[in-house]
Amino acid sequence: MCRYCGEQAPGSFQVRPLFLALVVFAAVVFCAATIFANRFYQSTQLWLGQMWFGRGEAALAAGQPEPAIQDFRNALYYSHDDPGYRLRLAEALLAANRRSEAQSYLLTLWQDEPSNSTINLQLARLSVKQGRTRAALQYYHGAIYGLWPDGAAAARRQQTRLELIHYLLSRNDKIQADGELIALLPELPRDAAPHTEVGELFLQADDQDRGLQEFQEALRLDPKNSAALQGAGEAAFLRGRYGEAAQYLERAVRGGQHDPKAEELLATSRLVLEWDPYAKGLSSRQRAARIVQAFRRASQRLQQCAAMKDITLAPSPPAGGTAPNSAAPSPAAPQSRSGLIAKIFGKIEPGKSATPAPPASSQLDAEKVQQLQQQVAQLTRGVRTYRLERDPQLGDLAMGLVTQIESVTAQQCGSPQGADLALLLLAHQAEEQ
Repeated sequence: MCRYCGEQAPGSFQVRPLFLALVVFAAVVFCAATIFANRFYQSTQLWLGQMWFGRGEAALAAGQPEPAIQDFRNALYYSHDDPGYRLRLAEALLAANRRSEAQSYLLTLWQDEPSNSTINLQLARLSVKQGRTRAALQYYHGAIYGLWPDGAAAARRQQTRLELIHYLLSRNDKIQADGELIALLPELPRDAAPHTEVGELFLQADDQDRGLQEFQEALRLDPKNSAALQGAGEAAFLRGRYGEAAQYLERAVRGGQHDPKAEELLATSRLVLEWDPYAKGLSSRQRAARIVQAFRRASQRLQQCAAMKDITLAPSPPAGGTAPNSAAPSPAAPQSRSGLIAKIFGKIEPGKSATPAPPASSQLDAEKVQQLQQQVAQLTRGVRTYRLERDPQLGDLAMGLVTQIESVTAQQCGSPQGADLALLLLAHQAEEQ
């Protein structure tokens, strides 16, 4: 290059533009290589995280939480920002009963996403294991009314509320469980199975009316559903609607439901209907005959109880009058195994004799039994069919004494069976009315 003329010498070339082009080309190549290496590294990290996460899922599904914990930790090493990996690690820690570590992970996740239903559900389960009832209820409701990131929100919400209801029933918190069941009703699908399940839960919560309604809804959807038929029969039985209970239970037994509980309830319902002197459609003579029959049965029960307690009773003259099949004892209902008598009468346990009272109260028991025996002796001559037909008040007086006898003997000599159980149920029904 000539310094004076500014012209390019022959045979020379442009050095600066070529150099710049080479630098730009090298920079592009280096940048592309860097981007490729970074993406390759990230994809490798992602692949390794997924691989370890898959191994952890397999170990957790196989019931091996300890290896799963290590696998999930390895997955977090390669994908430390993935909240799903941290949640699964917390669940594995819970499965391994490492509650404090699981709680720290879950609380960190909850602070980032307090409306995440999955996290709330895991915290609720952890609180249940720790015995923190208030926290468990709070997190359960957070799960029910929160957001489900994995979809199927309606089904997951229903399942979570059912889990909460089972927890409340396990704590015998029947009032709150009943409230949760009522809140669950609008979410139930039109299928017999969930209505039957909710009906059974209503029975456990001592809400027989709503339980019966759910069983009836299940029967509208599936008229031959044997579980719903048995549940409806049990609910009607607990409400003292023995005719309705017998109808449901007969359909259940005819449909192949050979559950001892259903057969027991059916036999007891039939006995109640057979011995009820105040049933609709009875003539005055039939009513009087049933009162005579009930009076004789209660007298026998009182004597048996006195013999069991070694209480001496004055002999009473035999009752007059005749009643259909009064000489032969009624067939006994099967031994109670369902616990329904305990549910109805509270302190009476089916199939068990009363615990012997201490000496201080034994004298009181004997006096009570002897007083009842004296009342029986006073009424015996008057409890005759023709007299009861003409004097309904005498029949009411006799049935009142029958009620006292069955109640006292049930408390002192164990829960009754057969006709005595039917009379006790009738007495309970009369008290509620």
